[in-house]
Amino acid sequence: VHESQTKSWIDEAYDDFCFANNAKELFIKGDDEVKREILCRLGSNWVVNNKKLLPVLHKQYDLLLRMYNFDRQNSPLVEPANLQSETGKNRSLERAFTMWLPFLDEVRTIYQNK
Repeated sequence: VHESQTKSWIDEAYDDFCFANNAKELFIKGDDEVKREILCRLGSNWVVNNKKLLPVLHKQYDLLLRMYNFDRQNSPLVEPANLQSETGKNRSLERAFTMWLPFLDEVRTIYQNK
């Protein structure tokens, strides 16, 4: 894979992660046009079910949702006193890397096949 292509999919993934991280706040504060743009970016084929608007999420956002749910189901809360390892390094990111690493190939595949 050419280096510029690698940076391109990484940049796209980064933009989508940032968007997903801020979408709720943007939606709450946004006007009707902003809300429509957010909904279009997240997915398609929206339906109302029990007063909830449900989409078919685009692949990248569906993956982010699965990663988020996987992380919430499989990660116990870490007490602040337990964040230091024997070497003195902060272990808080180690858990994130371990939990999300299995999704890396799927993330790369989604963006390289766009």
